Amino acid sequence: MVTRCVVVIAATVLAFAATQDVGDFARARSEYAIDELSRPFVVRSVSGGVSLDADPEAVLPTAFIEIQGPGKDRRMRRATVDQDGRFRIRRVPQGQYKFKVSNDGFQGVMGTIVVSKSAPKNNEVLIGMRPGT
Repeated sequence: MVTRCVVVIAATVLAFAATQDVGDFARARSEYAIDELSRPFVVRSVSGGVSLDADPEAVLPTAFIEIQGPGKDRRMRRATVDQDGRFRIRRVPQGQYKFKVSNDGFQGVMGTIVVSKSAPKNNEVLIGMRPGT
């Protein structure tokens, strides 16, 4: 049985204006709002998927994920979502990371990923993106 860590964006999101500071993260050309998740993903490794928020089966293969950290470390790691809507960032040490997912035509998504050996083995970072407004 596969267990997944899913955060429902609609229930845990704060939308911010396009002027929101995204720090060192990239901003998509048409990104006018950013959804900020209130709950962290707790995983053993940074992998998962990106889909349309209203339809988890509708994958978004053009999305881009960045993580920064651990902690106050400003090192950036990046991955592009593949044609199946999946991504993986390899060799991420344990710790707490900020993340941002971008995709032209969609609201960005920001939040926290905690990489921990004690996380359930099958937990993943699953992101649902909303169309831009």
